[in-house]
Amino acid sequence: MSKKININDTCICGSNRPSKKCCLMEFRPSIPEPKTNLRNHKCYASVSKDCSQKISKEHYISHSILKELNSKGMIEVVGLPWADNKKTISTNALTSKILCSRHNAAHNLKAQQRRLNHFVKQYNNIRPHEALDMKTPADCHDFSNRPFPEKIPNFHYDTNYKILKVTKSGAVRWKSYYWVYVSAALRGKHVAIEDIGNGIWKVFFRNVFLGFFNEKHLRNKQQSTRLETNLV
Repeated sequence: MSKKININDTCICGSNRPSKKCCLMEFRPSIPEPKTNLRNHKCYASVSKDCSQKISKEHYISHSILKELNSKGMIEVVGLPWADNKKTISTNALTSKILCSRHNAAHNLKAQQRRLNHFVKQYNNIRPHEALDMKTPADCHDFSNRPFPEKIPNFHYDTNYKILKVTKSGAVRWKSYYWVYVSAALRGKHVAIEDIGNGIWKVFFRNVFLGFFNEKHLRNKQQSTRLETNLV
């Protein structure tokens, strides 16, 4: 059974913060601001009756520029969320009507994040999914009790190992002349090698064994030698 999470307990991700201020925060529904029931006649979105008294001039367009767009003094506006169809308005109106500060703020990242949080809440906690037998994802999901640190701690190899850095090509340089290919996924990481005798070396990344290579078989200075997982 899954463990019931208390929002005041330390978050299981290992951040040492309360769950309500960490991983559970993104599942909390956003609280919409109350409607103002105000129509500002200088705002394009005044029909929504949710304006503020202050007008933002962030998107102000002068009348001379609008006359260059249409010499007849009329312009068609489409794509407005508060207007159902294409709207034809006078260019004189565009010079005075812009957006109130409330509607202008709806285009910033914070407002977009609030809408996304509302969608996440609807998708995960309210809307049933047919693929889940008409359950919500929140009903089927179990939080892992395994801690996940925000930063992976450095790994300290044994002092008996020789430490080499993996280059951009995914290989390590051996004795200044030869190359031993490890993995492109470990570019920029450090691996450890251990001498087991007869010129054979074991290669590790952290505590994971990667393979063997035999330094006696290194002949070509221009070509990388790949690791072997079995000794023959």
